[in-house]
Amino acid sequence: MSNIIQPDANPNQFLQKAMANGFSMQESFFDPAIGDQISSELEHAGYLVDYTELKPTTAFEANGMHFAQLLHSTISRLVCRVDTSSANPLPCFSVRVFTPGEHGTTVHRNDPSIGPWAVGLTLKGEAPFNVYSQHQLPDYDTLPLRGDESDPVPLETMNADQGSAWTLYTKNQLVPHSSGIVHSQTQRELLIFYGTSWNR
Repeated sequence: MSNIIQPDANPNQFLQKAMANGFSMQESFFDPAIGDQISSELEHAGYLVDYTELKPTTAFEANGMHFAQLLHSTISRLVCRVDTSSANPLPCFSVRVFTPGEHGTTVHRNDPSIGPWAVGLTLKGEAPFNVYSQHQLPDYDTLPLRGDESDPVPLETMNADQGSAWTLYTKNQLVPHSSGIVHSQTQRELLIFYGTSWNR
């Protein structure tokens, strides 16, 4: 685990904060070199495609994706330390790929079937990850971002560059969030581990 999670990261605190607040963010969470390796593994297996969704994490072992399997098993063990209600809290993964200059997402909430844990990991690239207060998304499912003064001001934001992580804990609330404009020269690649009600 010490070779994957950065020495200055505090994973227990990171996950406990998510349980208390519905979200947590951590820059410099895992080794960026692992992100490069997983990116290559995803590409080789045909998964490095935007909107790759609801794939079983058992595919990592089946496709010989050593680094992806290692990161997933490490984070799953960390989640199980703070939440003993499930022995397999992150059975699925998704991949998002954003081009430079692209707005990552709208302001949105996760589908209620996702969770209670979702952990996002930036493999490559750089863009803000933003969380908003509940009243900023009251009556509609999504809110487009325009990159101007009309955009809502985030409750909290993080520069989600390579090696960063965020967690959403949806058991008690669905937190509005978004990915901002990709301002790296390379595409942003995001790997998300999560549970779903379909797997319970």
